[in-house]
Amino acid sequence: MTNKKRKKIKTTADGHFSVPPGGTPRLLGSWRPYAWIALLVAIVYAQTLSFGLTNLDDSALVVKGYQFNRDISNIGQAFQRDVFHQPKGGMQYYRPLLTVSFMMDAQWGGEILASYHLSNILIHLAACFLLLWMLTLLGQGPARAFFFTALFAVHPVLTQAVAWIPGRNDSLLALFTVGSLGSLVLYFRDRRWFWALLHLLMMAGALFAKETAIVLPLVCASYFLLYTSEKLLSRRILSLAAGWIGILTLWYIVRQSGIGGSSFKDLAFNHPGVIFKGFISYFGKIVFPINLTIAPDIRDIKPAYGIAAVLAFMIMSITGIKNRKRFVFGGIWFILFIIPTVVYNSEMNAFMDHRLYLPLIGFGLMLTELKLWDSIGRSKIIGSAVLIILLIVFALGTMSYGRVFRDDLACWQQAVILSPNSAMAHNSLGVSYSKRDEWAKAEQQYLQALILSPNFYRAMFNLGSLYMLKGPLDKAEAMLKNTVSLCADFPSANYNLGQVCERQGKSAEAEGYYRKEISLDPRSIKSYVSLGALYQERGDFRKAMAEYDRALKLRPDNADIHTNLGVIYQRQGNAALAEGEYLKALNINPRMAQAHYNLAVLYKMQGRLSQSRAEYQRALECTPYSGESRSQ
Repeated sequence: MTNKKRKKIKTTADGHFSVPPGGTPRLLGSWRPYAWIALLVAIVYAQTLSFGLTNLDDSALVVKGYQFNRDISNIGQAFQRDVFHQPKGGMQYYRPLLTVSFMMDAQWGGEILASYHLSNILIHLAACFLLLWMLTLLGQGPARAFFFTALFAVHPVLTQAVAWIPGRNDSLLALFTVGSLGSLVLYFRDRRWFWALLHLLMMAGALFAKETAIVLPLVCASYFLLYTSEKLLSRRILSLAAGWIGILTLWYIVRQSGIGGSSFKDLAFNHPGVIFKGFISYFGKIVFPINLTIAPDIRDIKPAYGIAAVLAFMIMSITGIKNRKRFVFGGIWFILFIIPTVVYNSEMNAFMDHRLYLPLIGFGLMLTELKLWDSIGRSKIIGSAVLIILLIVFALGTMSYGRVFRDDLACWQQAVILSPNSAMAHNSLGVSYSKRDEWAKAEQQYLQALILSPNFYRAMFNLGSLYMLKGPLDKAEAMLKNTVSLCADFPSANYNLGQVCERQGKSAEAEGYYRKEISLDPRSIKSYVSLGALYQERGDFRKAMAEYDRALKLRPDNADIHTNLGVIYQRQGNAALAEGEYLKALNINPRMAQAHYNLAVLYKMQGRLSQSRAEYQRALECTPYSGESRSQ
């Protein structure tokens, strides 16, 4: 602001802004509330910096996706593929800005998980800052705006959005959504096109963060209907509507060109009874955030807390509503953003907590309009005490629940206890046991998942993969074939079937499954390497080398492939080329025992005995390698 004397902002009784000519009010006001919010978030979520992975999407998005994410030149491709890098077609998750956020983490943090957790905290903090700003713009007093934002920042139901790395998708969505609405408010107040353009840009960001933002134009429309006196057919409103249509059209075109398929034909909707129970459960989690879990199942949800929460809200409403327009706007916000969450039938009907991030803001807009808070706030001592007690209770609850996300085993053990009917929870606990070589426990969890959901192909795949490793192979083959029959476009199931068939001596069948895996996921090198090894064992070195070359184009730094090529050259009698490939493999992975051993054999055949002994010794010092390379 350039004026020496600041012009005062006036608001009308219904919360409209009245700015004197030439007035340019500060956007953020005092810095102190923001500093307190930052301190609260830091205290509550600092522990997540030492957390690992939960093995729910984060392994795929962060670990398996790291090779893609670390190359910043792939940023354009992030808008041309499903977030899980699945093949085109069908109902998929198009969330390119989530991928871009992981790419940013990979640039500055590499594979260090603390960097991803720190980003989650910072995105949540930024969303809280914008929420405080937006509440002030909507006419809330500073104290009430701070009160709700502080509770929002440490609310236990949002723990999953911050402590679980992929949970940032909803905080990213909220960041752009709140920024979009705040810009819209400023546009109607200041009449500057800059704010209109920022509003549309933020709306586009929300859409590219998560599909839920498709209802944002309806929320914005309810704002100008309730908060402004603009005529529906005014130039300003028509221009905004054209902008919304343009943004939605752009998003749809880019999405379709990227992942194809139908956006809506594969949508499955919950039964009305499930919708009602899910809605009630979400309401209960907001008011009584207890017994929270990463994988709630509709069969384990007890509606008592939700019914009690609705009754409590109704009782509090008896005191009256301060501003009915703001109250109605909060209700519209809550309903519109919660509808996609409860209506859409997601996998295993999991009403996950992080999806409440945006609806919670709408609930807060309603809550802050209750006159009950005016009664409480008449005494500063009582008002401050209520705020401090709620903050302490919520903060302690969030810190306690947050520790569940420290690793996958703790996460899924708690999930199975609180959601015993969740097939997803049992399957994921089985994966955690498998990672720790606790095969009997893993098998038990997979079987329990299939009892609860007989067509749960992920549990079927995991059980088949376990049998592939530990036997018997006939059970592995049966499970994996059932998996493929339920989900024909599952690349890993086809690859594992190829592995099982190869071990059973069915090389022709194995070759077919490897080809199928390649057709489903052309960028996966596993089947190229396995095909190369299959041809190599048949003595068809020309075909083997062709497959290895295809794999090297995707992953030139793969030590297994260079070792296998060295074996081929050695069998062809080309010692120089064989030595070169082994040395390339060791340059990539100096502790690759197989390459050291093969090099020792080569040197021994050449009479280079001292070098041979040295390579034998290095092979013994290395951890035995069980990759896909073939020794002589």
